[in-house]
Amino acid sequence: MIKKKKNKIEFIIVLLILFVFIFIFEIPRKFFNILRLSYDERLNISYDFCSNRSVGFINYVKKKHDIKNSVNFIKYTGVRNPNWIFFDRSSKREDELHILLNYNNDNEIFLERIDKNTFRYKFDPKYNHRIFKKIIIENLANLNTYEISIHNNSFTPKDTVINKLNYKTIKSNAEIYINNSNNKMMQSLQKQEKNITIKIQNNQNKINDDLKIKIKLEHIFKIQDYDIIEKINNCYLVARK
Repeated sequence: MIKKKKNKIEFIIVLLILFVFIFIFEIPRKFFNILRLSYDERLNISYDFCSNRSVGFINYVKKKHDIKNSVNFIKYTGVRNPNWIFFDRSSKREDELHILLNYNNDNEIFLERIDKNTFRYKFDPKYNHRIFKKIIIENLANLNTYEISIHNNSFTPKDTVINKLNYKTIKSNAEIYINNSNNKMMQSLQKQEKNITIKIQNNQNKINDDLKIKIKLEHIFKIQDYDIIEKINNCYLVARK
């Protein structure tokens, strides 16, 4: 009886080990891929072709265009610079060549309303390498002086008031152009992967419930300023004109 119980426990343990190897570590599938797929194909499956890491695209253009030296990477993803994987960083840089990873034309940030007069932009790497051009406020209804302030998400730094505005009731939308110093501050927060919070107040402390705020952006690296050598989805190999 004791021996049967022991054998049953051992059988269950063996089943658990097999389950882990087959379904958790996927050993059979990985071994099959090693036999069936080339190194480049396995690289694409493991690290994606043109998405966050874009390892497949980088490997593809490096081989196709026989790129020997390090190039300039412009990332619109949240992963670290992949340059070191493929190129010797001590080699001379190909200054004319740029690889743009996950390039996009999303040039408006719609802020989330988190309380009556506070709106938040939650960091997203797709807005990297942008100029912060203006803040657009919709559905202002009262004739008041509005104070707009920019904060990082922790509210620890001193508020930065970027403008004070007077509006007539016939004009419910406002466009506030961001000056150079405030643009640099917001770019710094973006590089640090921090959220940006905008507060709006008026002298009567009355803010419409349907008020909306968005930030208008502009590309630093404009695709029309480059000759496109290779393009697959949102990944580009380009050379400056």
